[in-house]
This record gives sequence, structure tokens and C-alpha cells, in this order.
Amino acid sequence: MKQYPDQFGRSPLYSNPEGTLPMPSPKEVPRPQWYGAKMPFLWTGVISGATPNDAGPPGILFTYAWTSPVFDLRPDLRSAQAGPKQGNPIWSTAARLYVQIFGGDPQSLPLTQPFPVTTQALDFGQTTVAQSQTRAGEGIGTPPNVVLIGSTDATSKFAPTAVGQESSIAGFSPPGTVLGFGDGYPIRYWRLKIHFSLFIETGFPIPPVEDQDPETLVLQAAVY
Repeated sequence: MKQYPDQFGRSPLYSNPEGTLPMPSPKEVPRPQWYGAKMPFLWTGVISGATPNDAGPPGILFTYAWTSPVFDLRPDLRSAQAGPKQGNPIWSTAARLYVQIFGGDPQSLPLTQPFPVTTQALDFGQTTVAQSQTRAGEGIGTPPNVVLIGSTDATSKFAPTAVGQESSIAGFSPPGTVLGFGDGYPIRYWRLKIHFSLFIETGFPIPPVEDQDPETLVLQAAVY
């Protein structure tokens, strides 16, 4: 009789008749994939440059943040530390996260040039069991506990390079993939957060935030 750990369901991929820890690697694994829904930017605006402490010109700063789910990039390790499986499993170390920005909805609207949006990409990660050690007793439903591990300027990844360009696609790889010779193995748990900011200079007097019309953008992401 085959044994299947309760938290994994009854899939043959998790068969462990010998009850070993860690469990054996599966002979067949699913294709690595995750697809996100289209997300219109929900800009939040604040007045900037209105006081002597503000170094910049007067205007309104609009910001929007998109966050991916937590990905388990080494699901082949399973419960090697006797912890519950967490995160979206990605069954390939070669999989990458692709983020596509469209110039509005409908998608036929082109991106503006020069692109006024600046972008910061923040990596969150965890090398071991992603369960928070401060949440004892919450069990399998506890969300993975990833922490900020780095930040990079990703503005150039999204800036359009052609007039009339309708979208831009930026690729992101998790930490660890460039270790060693060629592609290495990524850290196990990874989440990406992207901060977008757009500044509209207005001069004085600064109009109400709701009267401004920031760039209309739509984001969609996928991993494969």
C-alpha cells in the first residue's frame, strides 16, 4: 500500500512507500507554470514638492506596487526539513518570471515615449522551510515567511524602444540561478515585488490629485 503525506493530497507524485525523509524524487513532474490575471494599475497619488523640505519640483507622485505569490522553486526537495509544503511549486530550475505591461486597456493603446514610469524590483526569499517560526500552531495554512533580500532598478527593463510599442516584457530570475558554471539552482522560496512610480510636474498651485490623469497601464505576469 502506497503512502501519501496528507498535506500533499493523493497524487502518485508524492508516493513514499518506504516512509523516507526526505522523500524520493518523483519520476514524472508537472510542467512548470503559473499565470497571473491582468491587473490594471491602481495608482495612488500624493502631493510632492509643496514644502521647503521637498527637494523636487511641485507636482504629484503616483505609485503602484505589484506582488507575485511566493514560489517554491525547489519542490523536488519536498518536506526534507519535516515542514509543510508551501508556495506555488515550479518544477524546473530553468523557469523564469515574465512581467508584461500593456499601454492601457484595451491593449491597442501604445506606451508613451519617453516612458515616464520608474521601476524598482524587490526580491524576497527564504533558503529553508518558509514557515514562520513565530507562528507555532497555525499549521499548514501558514503563508511562507519570506524576507527582503535585495532591490534593483528595473526601469530600463520596461522602457519602450520603438514608437507605437503596445507592450513591454521584462524577465526576472530568482537569486541563485547564476551561481556556479552556467545556470545554478535558485533559492527555494522566492517572491518578487515591483514598485512603479510616476511623477507629474504641475507647478504652483498644485491641483487636486483626483484631477490628474496618470499613465493608463495593465500588468500581466507568468512563470514557465
